[in-house]
Amino acid sequence: MGASYDRIIATAGVRQVPRAWLRDAPGGVILVPWGTHLGNGDALVRLRVSEDGSSAEGRFLGPVEFMKVRGQRSPFAGHDVYVPDGVAGAARSTTAVTEEQLLGGDRFAAQRFAVGLMVRNCYQQVADRRGGARPVWFYGLTDRSWACFMFQEGRAEAVVWQFGVQCWRR
Repeated sequence: MGASYDRIIATAGVRQVPRAWLRDAPGGVILVPWGTHLGNGDALVRLRVSEDGSSAEGRFLGPVEFMKVRGQRSPFAGHDVYVPDGVAGAARSTTAVTEEQLLGGDRFAAQRFAVGLMVRNCYQQVADRRGGARPVWFYGLTDRSWACFMFQEGRAEAVVWQFGVQCWRR
């Protein structure tokens, strides 16, 4: 931008606030839809920039969904690149984590946003429920690891298949 602004209002989502915005708004405010790679559900964040433009802090104001700026769109390569042979060669286990705990009630649930904060280098796909079952996939964005939680109506535990490095560890 190259100028000094007291406000920057972004109308496209980001996953990382550009440093140039901080430098261009010393002592100002940045209002931007911000989110993780996990999905498209973001939160509007209001940041107060430090007087020297070196940092910013603020609060999330509420859920939103905006198209991402081109350079910050998800690098997800597609399911078939990660799981070309299905789950047959994957490690299998179970978890007591429920669908509600993982996903919440809707696409803007706080749980989904919190999971995105905890598994920063993952992309998630939530399939439609079919025959009482719903798979939830996680794909590592720094490698080709993946995990699939299979939630079944009426079952206390979900089956989990995973392959590769565990993408949900920081």
